[in-house]
Amino acid sequence: MSSTIALGSGPIAFTTKDGQALLIPLTAINFENGAVKLSATYSNYQAELQPWLNYLAKQKTITAGEIAPPQPALIIKATAPGIAGNNIQIEFKNVTPDQFDAIVTEKETYTLSLKKNSPIFIEKILSGSNLVDIKDTDPQSQPKPGSYQLVKEGAQTKATTSVLDGGNPSGIAFKLEAKKVGDDGNNTVARIPSIDAAAQTFVMDLTWTKIIEAITLGDLPAKLEGTNKITVTKPDSLTGFTIIPSAGLFTLNGGADKRDAMQASATIPAS
Repeated sequence: MSSTIALGSGPIAFTTKDGQALLIPLTAINFENGAVKLSATYSNYQAELQPWLNYLAKQKTITAGEIAPPQPALIIKATAPGIAGNNIQIEFKNVTPDQFDAIVTEKETYTLSLKKNSPIFIEKILSGSNLVDIKDTDPQSQPKPGSYQLVKEGAQTKATTSVLDGGNPSGIAFKLEAKKVGDDGNNTVARIPSIDAAAQTFVMDLTWTKIIEAITLGDLPAKLEGTNKITVTKPDSLTGFTIIPSAGLFTLNGGADKRDAMQASATIPAS
């Protein structure tokens, strides 16, 4: 709930039905999510005063003050530059004065086809994935909707999963393989909610998730940077990691791929 003080030229004058003259200080008035509210100190006059306060707010005689922005606790950036960093979210949960939990996710969503002549052919589109590579595509199949967890089956291997063929119980439509060797690939799940049989396309979500529990200020930045997805620095206003972050879900944004410089141009119409 967003709450701010009321601003105006001075106390609010009001005469009650029984003739009592009141001067309501602005400190007894506030705005909550745009609605003007009266302090509990004046609750006995709430029914009479509320219409008057609503009118004053409508006439801009009293207005909501600005909310001071909260002090920053952390600055988080994607490890890899580029637009892919915009797919990263971090959620802080179970926040106490001493510690907090964090859930770091990276999600990619694609509309794909197994047909090689399609502009959204899976091998072409997933070549730009930050999470998986594609292997052993069967162009005659259609994937079976469901969730597919990538799993590493041996030391120094990449986590993989086989996506089933929806038309053949023993068939494999394609395989997905983590980008890197190690346990990190086990954090990725592929989900196919449905297929469009007529268009021979399907939607696939790829989600990488890492849960880090009981993080203290002394654990920063190492525990969060250990995901290899983000870098964590302190704000310039702080001497170190001294403030516990607020609870909430935060999405990284502003990532952009580098573009080559282009010459300015203009097309001149004929006379």
